[in-house]
Amino acid sequence: MERQFRKIKVIWPLSGVFLVMGASLLVAQAQDRFDDKRAALELRKTTGAHTRFLWTHQLSPQSEMQAQDGLELWVLDSDDGKGARKIGESASYHRPLFTADGNRIVWTNHPQRNMHVINFDGSGTRTLGKGQMGDVWRDHETGIDWVYYRDLAEGKLKREEHIYEGGKVWRLQLDNPEIKELVWDKTPICHGTLFYLSLTDDGKYGASAFPWAGNGIAAFPNGAYQKIHFGCWSGLSPDNSGRFFSFDGDHRYLHLFDWGGVNSREIRLDVVPEYKSGDVYFPRWTNHPDFMVMSHGPRTYLAKFNQDCTAIESFTKVADASDQLPQKHWLGYPDCWIDPGPNFKVADTSNLKSLDAVAEVKGAWPGETEDLVFAWKNRAATNRVPTDNGNFLPIELEESGLARYGRQWQMHLRGGQFTPNNDEAARHIIAACQKAKAMTIELVVNPAIPRQDGTILVLEAPSGEAANLRVLQWLNRINIELPRSVVFDKGDKAGQAKVLFSLVMPKSGPAHVVFVYEKGRVDAYLNGEFQDSQSMGGFHKWEKDDFAAWTDEAKLIFGRRVDGSDPWQGQLEGVSIHARALARDEARARYQLYAQDLKDRTPAPQSSVTARLVSRSAVPSEQDMGIYSRALVTNEYEVLKVNQGEPVSGKILVQQYAVVDRKPLPIVSEWDIGKEYSLVLEPINDHPELEGERLFEDVDNLDAPVFFEVSSW
Repeated sequence: MERQFRKIKVIWPLSGVFLVMGASLLVAQAQDRFDDKRAALELRKTTGAHTRFLWTHQLSPQSEMQAQDGLELWVLDSDDGKGARKIGESASYHRPLFTADGNRIVWTNHPQRNMHVINFDGSGTRTLGKGQMGDVWRDHETGIDWVYYRDLAEGKLKREEHIYEGGKVWRLQLDNPEIKELVWDKTPICHGTLFYLSLTDDGKYGASAFPWAGNGIAAFPNGAYQKIHFGCWSGLSPDNSGRFFSFDGDHRYLHLFDWGGVNSREIRLDVVPEYKSGDVYFPRWTNHPDFMVMSHGPRTYLAKFNQDCTAIESFTKVADASDQLPQKHWLGYPDCWIDPGPNFKVADTSNLKSLDAVAEVKGAWPGETEDLVFAWKNRAATNRVPTDNGNFLPIELEESGLARYGRQWQMHLRGGQFTPNNDEAARHIIAACQKAKAMTIELVVNPAIPRQDGTILVLEAPSGEAANLRVLQWLNRINIELPRSVVFDKGDKAGQAKVLFSLVMPKSGPAHVVFVYEKGRVDAYLNGEFQDSQSMGGFHKWEKDDFAAWTDEAKLIFGRRVDGSDPWQGQLEGVSIHARALARDEARARYQLYAQDLKDRTPAPQSSVTARLVSRSAVPSEQDMGIYSRALVTNEYEVLKVNQGEPVSGKILVQQYAVVDRKPLPIVSEWDIGKEYSLVLEPINDHPELEGERLFEDVDNLDAPVFFEVSSW
């Protein structure tokens, strides 16, 4: 079957064309009551083909994710002359999507955790079974429609009943739902009450979070995967080109990439007509590569990409309930089907470079994966280790307290901590090292204070027992403590772990450290150079039961002890653990793998200023935070004086952390309009790590220069 989208000639209406930030924006309606029949005609003109559109209509205010009951399903057909109308009964319509022919709609009733299908005309409603639908895909060779879904019964509930460790992904046949196939169980997938998934036209690749907030692409079924960006609502172009987008944390930008995460560009969505402030939601590619859908409050839009997919060329408003809905009501989850015509044809994905199963670049860190049981380079990397069953263990970290990511996506610690997002990483380390009776620990350390006392990493039980393992800074030294079976047996330190090795740090800059431990002996390396070898002679226990005394309940924590004590300040990256003692040439080679990433790093331009607060964004409530645990807000300042650093003047916008661990920071209470503040600022463009952070802004002067305030921590 040959399939090729017909060439579309876009016919614009004669009125309502605006030029905003270089994009030609189509205003589809006058500002009076919305004319849905006229919208259908303009939809036809925009796409040049028979087009169908759907959305959900809130009957009561609720979160944008709309997981609850109290929703209506609405549809619009460009060609039938009937205008917009409700189909089905009021219920929970979670992420409804068109089938490939546009004749049916599949959705999830989230409170019931059931999947359903309905015909476009409102007839034929039936239940497909338990689960949460992510996408609908047609096998063009067989004509079979498949529904891809997450098995919520296998998900683990975490804070506020959000599902952060989703179950396996399956697919079932839409017309024979008893026929099911496993699609993905290599990693947890997606987050919260939301399961977003989109497939290439040939079904070989899917975009989602593996898990959240690391959006990326996976080969189905159960193939390799690659993390590309942070945020939510990822999407894959339906033309098998491999183009991928991910939604920014400020819910105003798409970050769009070519295959493999290259050629990144930002696409603004807050230039939609009638945009004043607030978030944009629900971006999704349609079945045509030139178009996507989105919502902004009580309005839904069809957006057309320009030829190079570098910007939105036009917006067509398809539905508007602003004159009917009170504030905080949304039109949500839009989807659009465009008739591809009889000759629709796209190439398959065989011309795309295969995703590497272990690392993005051959020969890059973490390098040798034999007995590799933990690997976290930085947040931007696809951090994972192979397991015995042929799967991957993804290593994603969650930050708390005064911990955030640095400009190279490394851990940035000032009294907070990072922990793996589940306990599997710690269990994997413990089991493997107990079996091997050996380990190699690698880390890149950059202390914020040259001489301090603090825990860099610890593998420790919550009960407060002696740690299985601890790496710490003591004055200007990096120490590794012995596992629990080698302790002081006399004196006032009886029962405490002994220091295996004390490594003197360089005076400044990041240092690459490797400790190799086996049978009571430790070898230490600093920046690729062997330092010394020490033997704990006389501790015969280690030759009999190395690691046997480790507790299985230990948790892996970076930046402080498990009880929150002994905090460390600095930056940490490139952490790996092997369940074997690497040979000397291997240990030295670890530095060579990481040296290129440390080379030529330059600090961001910085300005220390005195500035007056002119206007401020509202600090989000806990309900506003949704699934996010921290958030920045944008505040407007007027610079009064540059105390040090790069020149900056006039009115500026400053992104500042306002919420940490879902609670407002104490400093927020001190933000008073008209008050003067000392701020240390860096240009926002020098902080790519903030792209996935939740951002709230409701200030007016959005054309002012934007900075990130780094003086808080």
